[in-house]
Amino acid sequence: MTAGRCAVLARWLPEKTDAALIFSEHNALYYTGFICDAAALLITREDAVFMTDSRYIEAAQQRIGAPVVCRLAQRLLSDAAAWLRTAGIRRVFIEAEQTTLARLNVLKGYLPDTEIVTDGALDRQIESQRIIKDERELATLRQAQALTDAAFTHVLGVLRPGVRERDIAVELDSYMRRHGAQDISFRTIAAAGPQTSLPHAQPGDYAVQAGDFVTMDFGALLDGYHADMTRTVAVGTPQAEQRRIYDIVLQAQLAAIAALHAGITGAQADEAARSVIRQAGYGEYFGHSTGHGVGVEIHEKPTLSSLSSTVLPAGCMVTVEPGIYLPGRFGVRIEDMGVVTEQGFADMTASPKQLICL
Repeated sequence: MTAGRCAVLARWLPEKTDAALIFSEHNALYYTGFICDAAALLITREDAVFMTDSRYIEAAQQRIGAPVVCRLAQRLLSDAAAWLRTAGIRRVFIEAEQTTLARLNVLKGYLPDTEIVTDGALDRQIESQRIIKDERELATLRQAQALTDAAFTHVLGVLRPGVRERDIAVELDSYMRRHGAQDISFRTIAAAGPQTSLPHAQPGDYAVQAGDFVTMDFGALLDGYHADMTRTVAVGTPQAEQRRIYDIVLQAQLAAIAALHAGITGAQADEAARSVIRQAGYGEYFGHSTGHGVGVEIHEKPTLSSLSSTVLPAGCMVTVEPGIYLPGRFGVRIEDMGVVTEQGFADMTASPKQLICL
């Protein structure tokens, strides 16, 4: 898997004396299958070298296979620079978005005779590779989402009046970890009652009351790949207005899913959902984008946003998550994730979308 990815990046390098130097742990994970917070990945036309320190070197050697060679680094930047000099590299491409000014200045000091390219070319190349998922990535994402769906089914048995938001989040997180998740994809959102009007509410001590909506946004991390889903459920009997808002959000999500296929832009997908909410009179209460890419990072390209002119390719993973948030009262968000195909959208999220009343 990773050998082919490294080869693609190597072929992209314009000259034989060029190299790519990658510091982002997520980009390194994509190319090597291993993640740590102190590493450098160097790729030339002939070589691929992963450098890390003594804390991670043994694990890296166990996980990373050919053609990538693992090397112990005492001082990461100076050792990477020394390797580049020895290899006769004249020009090195680095990640513009991931490289701090301090790191860039240090590299320039170590490589005074090497051109360091920070124009975003490497970022764009990596993005063009990462945006389309291969079959192994898709299989991992399906497994991660299946575990996330199972956690949702489990937590439905826990939701009742008196349960605190933080306890709901703990229940989701612990279920996913107990059943095979490497970690949680992001800090779980569990909001109830008036807190559901906050799109990224932090779980607190609020206890669920009869008639409340409960919104849960969560996902399992599996083999470096993230799942992401949101469901809003009712505990007790919801009011007519709550049901109406829920149905508008559901229709918006279904409209975006129906519109998705390779060849449309992120803005067109966003508008499919947004127009339903706007026509229902709630446009001002839907402030975030309709969706985002997901893979080795929880938020990656492409985005389903009014600002996105990106044409969606077949094989890209996206979430579809419209919402309506009435300040101080309640909110609703429904989110699935799946893969864009030539024909449409292959939804990986199996949990029901119709309003569940517990």
